[in-house]
Amino acid sequence: MATRKRRFSPTTAKWTWPSHATVRVPKHQRRLAGLDEKILVLYARGLSTRDISAQLEELYGVTLSPVLISEVTDTVSDEVKAWQVRP
Repeated sequence: MATRKRRFSPTTAKWTWPSHATVRVPKHQRRLAGLDEKILVLYARGLSTRDISAQLEELYGVTLSPVLISEVTDTVSDEVKAWQVRP
């Protein structure tokens, strides 16, 4: 299976990026380490979920759905609301 910017080999379960570097995602892990933090930083700067998706695709060549980005930002929504109403 090939995509525009990266290639996945089902036989070896490896993602190959344009630089030909191989990235392994451990079993049962949905995302790469550190990706959630990058999403939260962009969200904190006021980008929408679609803007975050476009930015990550441009910078890292990964395509994430706005739904996945919403799931990540929802993990901190309670903390954000508490911070917004602080005295």
